[in-house]
Amino acid sequence: MVYSKRLLVTSRGAGQRYDFRCPHCGEYVQIDADMMELLLASGCVACGGPISTEAFSNHSK
Repeated sequence: MVYSKRLLVTSRGAGQRYDFRCPHCGEYVQIDADMMELLLASGCVACGGPISTEAFSNHSK
């Protein structure tokens, strides 16, 4: 599932949510902790740019 400039990506189970914005391309994604680990390891899903923890913030409901 891919949406232009906004994507909701979660793994199973409820937990802390985070907002991710790529510093390279501006892609915005709401994610969970498991997906955050994958982004840190693999880079941005849109542009492949490297990601640091500074690209994440706690999701406010």
